Amino acid sequence: MRSTIKLSAILIYFPLLILFVWTGCYLSFTDYSFDKYDPYIVIVCAFFSVFNFWLIIKWFKVISIDESTIKIKFILPFLNKEYPVNKLVSVNYKYKGVRTSFKLIILKFSDSKEFQFNDFVMGRFEKIERIIVWITSRPGNTIENIPKDFEIKYSIERLKFDIQINFEKIFLSILVFSVLLFISIFSTIKLVTDKPMTDMEWFSIIIFAPATIVLSYKFLELIKKRVKLKQLLRETE
Repeated sequence: MRSTIKLSAILIYFPLLILFVWTGCYLSFTDYSFDKYDPYIVIVCAFFSVFNFWLIIKWFKVISIDESTIKIKFILPFLNKEYPVNKLVSVNYKYKGVRTSFKLIILKFSDSKEFQFNDFVMGRFEKIERIIVWITSRPGNTIENIPKDFEIKYSIERLKFDIQINFEKIFLSILVFSVLLFISIFSTIKLVTDKPMTDMEWFSIIIFAPATIVLSYKFLELIKKRVKLKQLLRETE
């Protein structure tokens, strides 16, 4: 079993990286200017470019699990790791963020190294979680002998945890969707009325407009998941 990187995460992180890098380079190497604010804008763009690239390196990794090994692959190949399954010593969860929280699964191995996987970025999160819970629940359990009907029995606290995160992700999706939609509509109106378009407005149509479609699909998925979680909570209580 191998995890994936969610398309919605790619359409958020990479366009932002491109935007900050492009803006900083455009102000540095062209005649376009915001007058005295140029140096400050370039510094801000450089900071957020580095920060966003660091986030991509940290979160955009893939885990694959087979009968005997766990492989963790990063965007930068020299960070890749491979462990025997029996070297996985603990599995934990926690929140990530301040105003919005994302579920993390934290894997700790026998060499004391920890790897965090964010369910906002990581595709097949729950499938990977199911396998990890199975292989760590009892010696001799492997990915090959996992029952098809095996399901994680979540506690009430865990279900409430998931419901809270789900609500915050819905709120964040609505917020990001609204911003991208506003920018896309504004740029599209200028396009259809034959008004002069800036490079930034062309960028918003090419990148942000498709992102709003992906976020719409993501929003519907979150609503369906919220209904399912609440049903499980009622059955558990």
